[in-house]
Amino acid sequence: MYQYFQIESHDKIGILRFNRPDRLNAFDAAMSRELPLAFHAVLNDDNSRVVVLTGNGRGFCAGADVNFLQDLAAGKKLVDAENLVIGGRQVIEMLRSSDKPVIAAINGPAAGGGAGIALACDLRLMAQSASIGFTFSRIGLHPDLGCMYFLPRLAGPAKAAELFMTGEMIGADEAFRIGLVNRIVPDADLLPAAMALAHTISTRSALALRLIKKGLNQSIGESMDKVLEYEVDAQKSCFASAEALAAIQQFLVSRRKG
Repeated sequence: MYQYFQIESHDKIGILRFNRPDRLNAFDAAMSRELPLAFHAVLNDDNSRVVVLTGNGRGFCAGADVNFLQDLAAGKKLVDAENLVIGGRQVIEMLRSSDKPVIAAINGPAAGGGAGIALACDLRLMAQSASIGFTFSRIGLHPDLGCMYFLPRLAGPAKAAELFMTGEMIGADEAFRIGLVNRIVPDADLLPAAMALAHTISTRSALALRLIKKGLNQSIGESMDKVLEYEVDAQKSCFASAEALAAIQQFLVSRRKG
């Protein structure tokens, strides 16, 4: 269905793979047009409860192809450039508004907009040999695809300033140290580890997961009173659900057996 994306479904887990491996999954004009369509498809698949995002080949996603960007800049194609960024913005908004938890399995370089997509996911696992960088300044551009929002909140404003201004790529150990990723995984174990984590999450209450994700997204910048108010409302919704009753009963049964 898509030339530059592969979508799979395995036991309530959707997998979306960037698929332009010869260019480290960097998107050109054609791939950028498919970008929001592919994300919309996997995030709205009723057969999946959790989504894993990764790349084919050696890269996760190197953002926009530099040759594509050169064409836009040299031709002063400002409308096309704006549409590129707007398409990326739509993807970020979909990732954050989706009810489903999304796990980024960063298998190789995640650069520029590719790094932004990774940060917009709820959880990030990173292969030991992978790298991540906000490389916009290297080519005279400004960070986009949510990087200005997510990076300061994860790594702090001073570290974000350093990474944005230098445009340097950093390895998995440094990314973990500054809080960009949840886990570092041996390269060969990355996708199995992401799938195992996705499977665990998929067994949890869909309502609880949706409310947890919504609450986390809203909590940044909110007052404590607002967060406490949200917790009360969310918990009331969970208590009223059949999922909570079933989960509590199952927990009690397993504890008795243990």
